[in-house]
Amino acid sequence: MCEPPGIAEPLEHYLREGRRKGGRPEDPKKGEKLARALVLRKKGTSYQDIAKAIDVSKATITNWFKEHDEAQKEREEAQKEAAV
Repeated sequence: MCEPPGIAEPLEHYLREGRRKGGRPEDPKKGEKLARALVLRKKGTSYQDIAKAIDVSKATITNWFKEHDEAQKEREEAQKEAAV
């Protein structure tokens, strides 16, 4: 027993504490790679060729573009709301 009854936190507190989200750590150069990928996409380069050019998988490129496009849409909607 870590804590006496009545003082202990809920079990979830102890299970989550000190644990990180699973999966591979994010690429520290993601920002640079995404910027390059966006330029290539604007030129009409295929996702497969973009993936090869920046040395990531096609699935990663697809996910990055999806995240980027969703964030861009949210920013545009926020700007529209602020303008009203």
